[in-house]
Amino acid sequence: MSESLKYIEETRPSYEMIKQTYRRLVDKVEAYQLEGGLYSWQLGAKEGPVDTSGTAMILYSIADALENKILIGIHKSRMVRGRDALWNSVKEGKVPGCLAECQGFCMYPQVYGAYPWSLGPAISLFVTAKGTEA
Repeated sequence: MSESLKYIEETRPSYEMIKQTYRRLVDKVEAYQLEGGLYSWQLGAKEGPVDTSGTAMILYSIADALENKILIGIHKSRMVRGRDALWNSVKEGKVPGCLAECQGFCMYPQVYGAYPWSLGPAISLFVTAKGTEA
């Protein structure tokens, strides 16, 4: 939604509705951010592994929306905390803690590692949120 909002004219009747829906979604998702700044493999899960690729996708969306003034500053500190936690998890240029590939419809093995698909979202986040302080 944050990507779409960048390209929708603010004068379009649907713009404000999409923006407010996105803001409500972010408010709900941020409530599940773990104390360390990352997100769990399943948003509602209080226990179990974190998922770095999922975390990066969530935080990239928030960073992008902050940069484009879709979200306001109250979201910045949580995004920065998550970005810093993700940055500190990088080992030898790899982002460990990424959920393994899907084995079929809704079939996700609980296997974590440093997979290629963890890099894109993390790099996008790091570039977008570069220089952002809480």
